[in-house]
Amino acid sequence: MRCMLMRQKVLNEGMRALALFTGHQLNLSVAHPDKSTRASADDLVQLLTPVVKAFLTDEGYNNANWGQQVLGGSGFTQDWPLEQLVFNSL
Repeated sequence: MRCMLMRQKVLNEGMRALALFTGHQLNLSVAHPDKSTRASADDLVQLLTPVVKAFLTDEGYNNANWGQQVLGGSGFTQDWPLEQLVFNSL
Protein backbone atom coordinates (compact mmCIF):
# COMPACT_ATOMS: atom_id res chain seq x y z
CA MET A 1 0.00 0.00 0.00
CA ARG A 2 2.82 2.40 0.77
CA CYS A 3 4.27 1.79 -2.69
CA MET A 4 0.96 2.78 -4.29
CA LEU A 5 0.74 5.97 -2.23
CA MET A 6 4.35 6.90 -3.02
CA ARG A 7 3.70 6.28 -6.72
CA GLN A 8 0.75 8.67 -6.59
CA LYS A 9 2.77 11.31 -4.75
CA VAL A 10 5.75 11.14 -7.09
CA LEU A 11 3.62 11.22 -10.23
CA ASN A 12 1.52 14.12 -8.94
CA GLU A 13 4.63 16.14 -8.13
CA GLY A 14 6.18 15.35 -11.50
CA MET A 15 3.00 16.18 -13.39
CA ARG A 16 2.70 19.50 -11.57
CA ALA A 17 6.32 20.31 -12.37
CA LEU A 18 5.79 19.48 -16.05
CA ALA A 19 2.65 21.62 -16.20
CA LEU A 20 4.41 24.52 -14.46
CA PHE A 21 7.41 24.26 -16.79
CA THR A 22 5.11 24.33 -19.80
CA GLY A 23 3.24 27.30 -18.38
CA HIS A 24 6.52 29.13 -17.78
CA GLN A 25 7.56 28.47 -21.38
CA LEU A 26 4.19 29.81 -22.50
CA ASN A 27 4.81 33.01 -20.56
CA LEU A 28 8.26 33.30 -22.11
CA SER A 29 6.83 32.78 -25.60
CA VAL A 30 4.53 35.76 -25.10
CA ALA A 31 6.42 38.24 -22.94
CA HIS A 32 10.18 37.73 -23.32
CA PRO A 33 11.94 40.73 -24.90
CA ASP A 34 14.27 38.58 -27.03
CA LYS A 35 12.66 37.38 -30.26
CA SER A 36 14.73 34.18 -30.55
CA THR A 37 13.90 33.21 -26.96
CA ARG A 38 10.19 33.78 -27.67
CA ALA A 39 10.42 31.61 -30.77
CA SER A 40 12.22 28.73 -29.05
CA ALA A 41 9.84 28.87 -26.08
CA ASP A 42 6.87 28.83 -28.47
CA ASP A 43 8.29 25.78 -30.25
CA LEU A 44 8.68 24.02 -26.91
CA VAL A 45 5.13 24.93 -25.88
CA GLN A 46 3.73 23.57 -29.13
CA LEU A 47 5.64 20.33 -28.58
CA LEU A 48 4.76 19.91 -24.90
CA THR A 49 1.09 20.95 -24.85
CA PRO A 50 -0.37 17.72 -26.30
CA VAL A 51 2.07 15.66 -24.24
CA VAL A 52 1.07 17.44 -21.04
CA LYS A 53 -2.65 17.16 -21.78
CA ALA A 54 -2.52 13.45 -22.60
CA PHE A 55 -0.06 12.41 -19.90
CA LEU A 56 -1.76 14.33 -17.10
CA THR A 57 -5.18 12.99 -18.08
CA ASP A 58 -4.04 9.36 -18.29
CA GLU A 59 -1.95 9.42 -15.14
CA GLY A 60 -4.62 11.37 -13.24
CA TYR A 61 -7.06 8.57 -13.98
CA ASN A 62 -4.47 5.96 -13.00
CA ASN A 63 -3.78 7.78 -9.73
CA ALA A 64 -7.49 7.86 -8.93
CA ASN A 65 -7.64 4.14 -9.66
CA TRP A 66 -4.62 3.47 -7.41
CA GLY A 67 -6.25 5.56 -4.68
CA GLN A 68 -9.37 3.47 -4.95
CA GLN A 69 -7.30 0.31 -4.55
CA VAL A 70 -5.66 1.76 -1.44
CA LEU A 71 -9.10 2.32 0.08
CA GLY A 72 -10.18 -1.25 -0.59
CA GLY A 73 -11.19 -1.50 -4.22
CA SER A 74 -14.48 -1.20 -6.04
CA GLY A 75 -17.64 -1.81 -4.05
CA PHE A 76 -16.00 -1.28 -0.68
CA THR A 77 -15.57 2.48 -1.09
CA GLN A 78 -19.05 3.59 -2.06
CA ASP A 79 -19.00 6.16 0.73
CA TRP A 80 -15.96 7.88 -0.78
CA PRO A 81 -16.18 10.34 -3.69
CA LEU A 82 -13.07 8.71 -5.15
CA GLU A 83 -15.06 5.76 -6.49
CA GLN A 84 -17.41 8.18 -8.23
CA LEU A 85 -14.42 9.93 -9.85
CA VAL A 86 -13.03 6.65 -11.18
CA PHE A 87 -16.27 5.31 -12.59
CA ASN A 88 -17.62 8.61 -13.93
CA SER A 89 -14.46 9.21 -15.94
CA LEU A 90 -14.71 5.97 -17.91
